[in-house]
Amino acid sequence: GSTEVGRHFLRYSADSNLKEVLLECGGKSPVIVMADADDLDAAASGICEGIFWN
Repeated sequence: GSTEVGRHFLRYSADSNLKEVLLECGGKSPVIVMADADDLDAAASGICEGIFWN
């Protein structure tokens, strides 16, 4: 999302006992791969290929 929306989420976090928040404000293809993913090589490959799809 935008920086403006990110500021809103940070305010919500601050108003709710400072819950941990990680913001990705911008970019084209944000991705999270969890530590327990079954196949990290396949995840990495899919992420790298996916960046080229619209």
